[in-house]
Amino acid sequence: MPHPTPDDDTDTLQDAALTRSVLKAAVADPQRLPETLASYAVRHMGPAAARSVTMTRAAHPDATMAELQDLLLSRGKRRVVTQGALIGGPMTIMAPFAFCAALLSQARVCLELTALGGQDPTVPVRSAELLVLQGVYADVDRARVALSDAALAEQGKAGKKDLRAVEAGRAVAPPPPQAPD
Repeated sequence: MPHPTPDDDTDTLQDAALTRSVLKAAVADPQRLPETLASYAVRHMGPAAARSVTMTRAAHPDATMAELQDLLLSRGKRRVVTQGALIGGPMTIMAPFAFCAALLSQARVCLELTALGGQDPTVPVRSAELLVLQGVYADVDRARVALSDAALAEQGKAGKKDLRAVEAGRAVAPPPPQAPD
């Protein structure tokens, strides 16, 4: 049985359920696409980025920090090109998906470099840092506020959906039996 390599751990848009959830969130609120992608990247790709760095270090125990960075960057470039060719190449209609995949691949590289530098790629502040690196916000504090607003908006939508379900249930469900006096 072959040993896994860091290249085997590519989860950018692999999981169909996660992909659908990201696409659903993007369609529901396209103005918050950067926040959606940054949050997704940290939650779902941060752990894989940490594993990838651990495997890269194990595979190259004598490599310097600069050499490890070069390895991570080279692999990230290959991932972006491959996904762009597979997702966006055949049909122009798939270009938005290829764009999102490329952004997620870039985020993955940033999270790997973060892990290589000894930082945890899974903590929520990484989402804000990704948004700053992408130029979406000028500083981490503004990005944090935007991420918080996006999370509150998502919770509000979920709350409204739950409320509608409860109201619908009340309209259909019979009243509970009353205890005898």
